[in-house]
Amino acid sequence: MKANEWLEKINIRLGLIPNKDIEDKRLELVSYYRACESYLTNDMRIAIRNEDVKGFGVLVSRLTASNPDGTVARRDPGWEELFDFEIKFGEYLEMKNKNVKTEDIIKELEQPKRVSMRKR
Repeated sequence: MKANEWLEKINIRLGLIPNKDIEDKRLELVSYYRACESYLTNDMRIAIRNEDVKGFGVLVSRLTASNPDGTVARRDPGWEELFDFEIKFGEYLEMKNKNVKTEDIIKELEQPKRVSMRKR
């Protein structure tokens, strides 16, 4: 419990995002996921599992067709829901990954110091 409190204080001091805000964003992402779940392909699910927003975006962009002049001719059903999820997915991962370095520092500080066992 104490480590989590310190981590939260360090994150705030460094201008990072509180864990509660990250959890709130994750819950928001879940609602967007449910809205687009029926449109997800296996490749999209793999991209989500791998936290690959760019790969997911490429798959979503394939659901549009363009006219020769570059305007959108059509969008497949579910494109809007998937696009909305892609935006929220990116926001969530950005928030989540911003604090990883601080967590790594804390873990490193909690490790016992190594003692050199060199013989002289």
